[in-house]
Amino acid sequence: LDKCSYKKEKDKVILVGDLVNKGPKSLECVRFAVSEGFLGVRGNHDDYALAAFKRVGKFKNITKLSPKIDWVDSLTKEEVGWLEDLPYTLSLPSKYESIVVHAGLVPGLALKDHDLNDLYKMRSLYKKSGSNKWLASDLDPSNEKNRTGWAKIWNGPFHIYFGHDAKQGLQLEKFATGLDTGCLYGRKLTACLLPGNEIVSVDALKTYVEPGL
Repeated sequence: LDKCSYKKEKDKVILVGDLVNKGPKSLECVRFAVSEGFLGVRGNHDDYALAAFKRVGKFKNITKLSPKIDWVDSLTKEEVGWLEDLPYTLSLPSKYESIVVHAGLVPGLALKDHDLNDLYKMRSLYKKSGSNKWLASDLDPSNEKNRTGWAKIWNGPFHIYFGHDAKQGLQLEKFATGLDTGCLYGRKLTACLLPGNEIVSVDALKTYVEPGL
């Protein structure tokens, strides 16, 4: 934020999701985002944290959480509400002609028709034999060899800003900008300044998690 010359009174920060869970200060990150009035979209790790807090899904009937996730029990009502209110997509004012999403969008599919899982979990697409229709492939391991990164074939009209795909790093496509540059893995933390699409990055202080863990 310092390198971006961020000023709370005049700038608006939009997070591309996965604010929490793998790093050492998840609770502090949420509290800072709430105190600064940041906007954001829901990532899969944000959703995981909510499930842990509410003891639903894999956390059902669990009384004591593991040390990796027990920070959620310290969330205030306001902070839980902030996480719950994170949308799956966020459309920027019309002058920007842009949408923010955590994972990606499927070309040719209306926004309202997207599967919510795809919006915060997908990374790639495939086509069934004999079909011109793109489908999200991440939940279908049988199509691993035929996958194509969705950002490379997204042709607008809206520009998409997204995160989720640290393995690919910074992605600068004509109609899509991927900002997950693996800070958690000791690489970089990256922002895109609008208008102008200026990319600003800072080096991670250290490696917090080894890739794949």
